[in-house]
Amino acid sequence: MLAESRRLLADEPLPTPAPPKIERPLPPFEDDVARWKRLADIAELEREQNRAELRRQQHEGQISGQAAIDVLTAQISALRHDLDTQAEAANEQARALIVFGTAVETKMTALEALAARLDRTLEAMRDAREAQTATLRNQLDLVSRQNEFLEQQLATARHEINRTDARRARDRANTDAERIATNVRRLDLTLSR
Repeated sequence: MLAESRRLLADEPLPTPAPPKIERPLPPFEDDVARWKRLADIAELEREQNRAELRRQQHEGQISGQAAIDVLTAQISALRHDLDTQAEAANEQARALIVFGTAVETKMTALEALAARLDRTLEAMRDAREAQTATLRNQLDLVSRQNEFLEQQLATARHEINRTDARRARDRANTDAERIATNVRRLDLTLSR
């Protein structure tokens, strides 16, 4: 009672009762064999009913022998029509498969030709690369030999320059020594007078 009074004073809504659980039965599991058996039983029951109806009609005299033959002929015609339709569909599928196979064969031949062309191109590129590599190696050898020759000439030229500089330095030293000797003699002559 106290809880109800507090709820009314707090203006809380009434608690809603939980909806009743409705239990639905699960559909029974039916495996393929059981389903086929059930369908076969249904079909057998229908056939039996049809046979019973046919017998009843024959007993009553409503269906004559010719009418039964007509019914069978109609059924045979329907089956023949179904068979012709299926045969035409199979023929159409065969024609489509032939066209598809021809297209695949054409594309495979084109791909084979393209692969052969690619192989030839790669072989030509490999030969060209090897030829270029050989040419570049020959040019590199030639440049190396030229560099060695130029280094030898440069070394020879430096050696000649060094010898020339040494000769000039000696000649200058000799000239300077002769001048000094001449100046000393002159000075001696001047002083001795």
